[in-house]
Amino acid sequence: MTGRERLLAALHGGQPDTVPFAPNLYHWFYYHRARGTLPPTLASAIHPYEALHALGADILARLPHVFVQERV
Repeated sequence: MTGRERLLAALHGGQPDTVPFAPNLYHWFYYHRARGTLPPTLASAIHPYEALHALGADILARLPHVFVQERV
């Protein structure tokens, strides 16, 4: 299963192959990046996705959705 399939299975009550691992590192990442205190393996990272990838995490992106309601 891909990370996407794993997360969707878990969110929809299915049976993922393993427990999804999708930590929210955004605040931690930007806090340490701004202060120059990221671990050496992430020192050149510019986005939290790079930290998640380094951890082998499933990426759960919270993207805004735009809902358009048609007028009848």
